[in-house]
Order: sequence, then structure tokens, then C-alpha cells
Amino acid sequence: MRSVRDSAPSTEGAGIGPGRGLIALSVLDAARLALLLLSGLAQPWPDSVGYWSLGRDVAAGDLALWGAGLGYRTPGYPWFLGGLQWSLGDGALLATALLQHGCVWLTHVIVVLWTWRLSGSRQGAQLAYVFCVCSTARPLYANWVLTETLATVFLVGVSFLLSSADKAARLRPLLLAAFLTGVGILLRPSLVVLAAAVLVAGLWRARRTSAPRSRVAAIVGPALIVLVVVAPWCARNKTLFGRWTLVTFTGRELWTATFSPWPGAGLAIPEDGRGRELRDRIAPASTIDLRHNWSVAAALAASGLNDAELDALMERTARQAILRQPGRAAFYAAARCLTFWYCREFAPPADAQAGFPPTPTLISPREREVLLAWTPERQQWFVVAAGAISGLCVLLIIRDPATRWSGLLLAGICGGMTLLTACLEIPTYRYRLPLEPLLIVAVATGASRLLRVPAHDPAPSG
Repeated sequence: MRSVRDSAPSTEGAGIGPGRGLIALSVLDAARLALLLLSGLAQPWPDSVGYWSLGRDVAAGDLALWGAGLGYRTPGYPWFLGGLQWSLGDGALLATALLQHGCVWLTHVIVVLWTWRLSGSRQGAQLAYVFCVCSTARPLYANWVLTETLATVFLVGVSFLLSSADKAARLRPLLLAAFLTGVGILLRPSLVVLAAAVLVAGLWRARRTSAPRSRVAAIVGPALIVLVVVAPWCARNKTLFGRWTLVTFTGRELWTATFSPWPGAGLAIPEDGRGRELRDRIAPASTIDLRHNWSVAAALAASGLNDAELDALMERTARQAILRQPGRAAFYAAARCLTFWYCREFAPPADAQAGFPPTPTLISPREREVLLAWTPERQQWFVVAAGAISGLCVLLIIRDPATRWSGLLLAGICGGMTLLTACLEIPTYRYRLPLEPLLIVAVATGASRLLRVPAHDPAPSG
């Protein structure tokens, strides 16, 4: 199959700039982001309170977050928030939103460049930007103190760098991708899937290299960089909890997937072994909902366990239940893989959380929600169709030898995020959100190649 890039004209002549269409879309994108920003920075998510509080600790000088004594958070986002709080005071919340909206715009730029490179046409890049502009639920998260927006730009940036790992003359893009992967993992632990992608990219590059030293560098160099970036935080957890670990959160996540009702497995909570130990510890608070992970965690903390100890006890109890009903647990994990791709976005909670500085609002949240009521990500039919079409387009990209590596990369990252989420969590739109730009790359590239859009302009390098 002859790729569109193969049929592209030479780079001689004019017309290699972004073009009026992309410029107009960029202006429209900026205006839309400004409109979302002006709808106010009320924080409806309980998680935001915890992040903001950890940011205050960082601003006060507790960079290792010793005082918080938590193992279920990584330091990347608190460092980001703490730096803004230390330098800007009450202006930190507005600065957070502004920077996060800037990250949304940067994400779209990377999506456009990547699609242009894969499709070989400016029209393909314009189609990708149209999809970005039509996506409204994801940019709204930039208003909120949550990790989604920063995690998305790291995920897309690293994926873009890795997409050229098999063709780049130098190792530098792969090493930069490894460094950004380490930073991204400290920001949001689920980005650990990128570490696997970096390792595979190194192996893919090594098999295309004849020099033994270059092969070793391509495999060992990126892995070492990721380890060097995350190791200090693992050492902090070793000092605090006695465990070399990135986070102490597996137990709480596994508790949700194992014991919650659909799409959780809804397994029986053991009454012997580790289950008995757990029940005995929370007996004074026996009125709590045992199937709610945070209620159980709070009760165990009140019994005297530290963050790592209570998480380990919850993990062992969940594993005890899984070993007794492995078939049911596996079936529901597979069902959650499907749920990951059809769960849709809902309107955020109506009540704002306290503890944040006031910010000006020109458009009320209620008016904003009226405007967003029909955003594509909130429509069930669209979510299902988008997932199916994205999968077909990824297969189309893999089929073409010219783009096979990028297609495998897209499939691997999306598949890895799906499995990781399905095994440890009940999927929601928030967990799939960072993958949305990758789906846009796949659909825009696949559509332009399938329709054989003429390649009027050479793809930009990078």
C-alpha cells in the first residue's frame, strides 16, 4: 500500500507554513479556552482540596511532603501548585488555570504536528484541529485543580517523541521522552504505561541499529533516565514506610475494583484471614460502608495504621477474595475494559469545594453547563462510535509500513491504559480523558489516508 507521504511532492516552493485554516482554528481554539476560563474557577471535586493542601505544604518548604505522611500521592502536581502558591499567593489559582489552558493549547499543537507528519497533508492536520476544537469536556478540566490536563500534555508529548524513535538520526528524542516520562509518572502514576512504551521504543530502535554500543545505549539509556527521575521519591517512601514504592495506593484501587457493585466485581469480603484482621480493626466504626474504599481506609487509619500499612492490608484482603473467585474477578475485569471505552462524561458536581481563593466569574457555571449540555463527550452514541472508529483507524495506520510504528505505539499506549485502569479501578471519563488527543491523531490520520487527501504540503519535521 502506497502511503500518502510517499506521494507527497518535493519540498520546493511555497506553502510549507501552517496555512490560513490552521491559523483560524488556532484563534478559535484560544477564544474557546478563554470562554471556558471565564466561566469561573469554582472547584467541584473533593480531590482538588487535597492537591491544593499539599501545594500549601510545598509552598511552606516541605518539598518531600513529610508532614502529610501520605504515600498515595506522587509529588509532581503538588510541586507545580506549591511553586505557584509560593510565588503568587492568592493569584495561584488563576495562574494554575491559565497554565493548564496553555497546556491544552500545546497539546493541540502537538496533535496537529503529529497528524501532519503521519498523514503527509495539511488537510489532515486541519481535520485533527477541527476535532480538537469540537472537544469541549476535556479542556474544561483545565479550570480545575486536577492532574488530568498536565498528564495529557505529557502523555501526548512523549508519544509524539517516541513516534519518531525508529527514524531519528540521534538518540536525543528517545532520551528526552524518557526524562519526560519520569516527570509524568511523578505527576500521575498511571503514566507508568509510558515507561513500557519507552522501553519498547528503545528495543525497536536497537533492532534497526548495527553498532553494538548504539544498541546498548538505546535500551539502557532511557531506562536509566526514568529510574533516576523517580528513584528519589521511591527512596522517600522507603524512609517513611519501609517500602521501595512509587505510591501506596494499590490496595485502595484494588478494593474498589474487587468489592464495588457493577462494574466492580462485587465479591464477598472475606471474614477470615486478612479479612478478619481488617474487620477487627474497624469494628469500632462498623457502621461504615465496607465496599467504599475511602471509608475503609479512614477507619484503618483511625485504628493506628499508617498509609502504607492500611493500603497493604486492603490489598491483601482484596487478593484473598480474588483468589477465591478468580473467574468472576477476571470476567468483571474484562467487562471494565469495555466500560473504559463507553463511559461518557457527566456534568461536574454542583457544589463547589471550600478552601480556594475567590476568582472573577463572567459566565456562571450554570450558564456554562447549558452551553455544554450537548458536548460530544456527554453523548453515549458519540462515545461508542468514536471508540470504534478510533480502533479501526489505528488498524489502518498499522497496516501501512510507513506508519506502522506509530500505529503500534498508539495501540500499545491505549491498550496499556485500558488494562491498568480496568484491573485497578472503575473506569470513568476522567481516566480515559488523557487518551483523547491520541484518538484524534488516529482518526484524522486514518481518515485523510483512507480518503487519499492530496498531500499539498510537506509534513513539518520534529
